[in-house]
Amino acid sequence: MTTRWRTEPERGSYLLLKLAAWFVLTLGRGAGRLLLYPICIYFFLFARTGRRRAARYLSRVLGRPATLADQFRHFYTFATLILDRPFFLTGKHESIPFTVQGAELLQKEIRAGHGCILVSAHLGSFDGLRALGKTFGEIRVRPIMYEANAQKVSKILHALNPELARDIIVAGKPESFVGIKEDVERGDSLGVLADRIFSDDRRITANFFGVPAAFPAGPWLISHLIGAPVFLVFALVQPDGHYDIHIEPFSPRVTLDRNDRERHLQELVARFAARLEHYCRLGPYNWFNFYDFWNEE
Repeated sequence: MTTRWRTEPERGSYLLLKLAAWFVLTLGRGAGRLLLYPICIYFFLFARTGRRRAARYLSRVLGRPATLADQFRHFYTFATLILDRPFFLTGKHESIPFTVQGAELLQKEIRAGHGCILVSAHLGSFDGLRALGKTFGEIRVRPIMYEANAQKVSKILHALNPELARDIIVAGKPESFVGIKEDVERGDSLGVLADRIFSDDRRITANFFGVPAAFPAGPWLISHLIGAPVFLVFALVQPDGHYDIHIEPFSPRVTLDRNDRERHLQELVARFAARLEHYCRLGPYNWFNFYDFWNEE
């Protein structure tokens, strides 16, 4: 995967979310789900390049050529997350059903006041993890984002929940990380997506569905510096709108040996790629990395 995704706009994301937010927060989730088909049809018709790349991924995860029905279901799932996002971002997600699997160790850390590093991907809804507040109590998750995406998300959050906008940490800006280690030690958690490359100089190649793909080293370097427990977290949405939240301990602490750092990074990324593949198979229509991930174009 190249870094060209950074210059490719996420089609209609702000305007669609703004429209969806007004509609669903005013009329409720049931009425909002009526928008799923027009939103899905919009992306399906006009995001042709993304649809082609999505079909390539679907063929790999499904083990057969992706049909038009598969592609439409993929975009329908994406539309579901767009509509649900305002509920999660405003804390008004009582109407969204969910189950949590594997939460015990993370719950123990959170209740003890220990912050963690929550590693995820563009698989399911990272915002959906806010539903964990019902189970764990108040959780402050500070997402680490690439600057362009941080600006887009900040714009959305300032409209929906200005308090959350202040929690964003901008990757690539050292000043953004001042005091973060101390904040984690006091109970804040960091959220990072580990399936897109933020910079051209730190990439690790690992097999993903049997084909070499580039993953960022950044999440693991940050985990090493922070020294907090690392968990994998994925909130996968089902066709009926129910969310299955999966939590998996990944490492009590990431420690990179100075003399063998590259090998350790390779092992971490390979482990992550294998687990990401596992969860993609659990929710094949939930992975929304509509980019040339395998660098085949």
